[in-house]
Amino acid sequence: MIRLTSSALDQEKTHNQLNNMKYINALLFIAILGFLYYNHRNGGSFFGGNKPANDTIVKIDTEYQQVRVIDTRKVVVTEVIHDSIPYPQYIPDTLYPGLKLQYEALLSKHLVKNVYDDSFAIGTYGKLIVHDTVQFNKLGNRSYDAKFDIPTVTNTITVIEHAPKKNELYVGGGVAANRSAIASVQIGAMMKTKNDKIIGTYIAGAPKTKITYGVQYYVKLGKN
Repeated sequence: MIRLTSSALDQEKTHNQLNNMKYINALLFIAILGFLYYNHRNGGSFFGGNKPANDTIVKIDTEYQQVRVIDTRKVVVTEVIHDSIPYPQYIPDTLYPGLKLQYEALLSKHLVKNVYDDSFAIGTYGKLIVHDTVQFNKLGNRSYDAKFDIPTVTNTITVIEHAPKKNELYVGGGVAANRSAIASVQIGAMMKTKNDKIIGTYIAGAPKTKITYGVQYYVKLGKN
């Protein structure tokens, strides 16, 4: 019959505990890998992120169309007003020589053709020029010359829709070494979530050392 000493029992207990930890770590590592893969295949519902905002581009173009209108119209007399108080220069002279001079002066004013031009702006679109001709004591034809630059404003709105972000799964590994030998080798998986967080897990081994397991978590610095 073999009896184990207290020291041997402690060593066996420690050995069993190490084996159990290996199984637990292995199961934990496999579970994390399975979770990352499941979340990736199902669109990343667990690590959801907001849909990127659409970009709206507004472009305003202004084109000017030149319009010119030239028109001539007859001016109609709408009212006749007589002045009841005669002006001194129009009172007939009692002497013929003076009366003749008055007549000639009135005739000259009656026959002369006076041309009047006036213009005024129509807002910022252009201006209107008016030509009037007065002869024989009446207003003759009236002509209009209008020149406008009519603006046409075009608003072009372009909406650029960004596709919703998706979770991205990465697998890979790495090697660490010193000048004389390889220090450790590791393999693992990482997932970049929709809201730009990185979650990963890895398993690493090194010569003459135990296998180690680990998880990683990274957050993005800044908005861009």
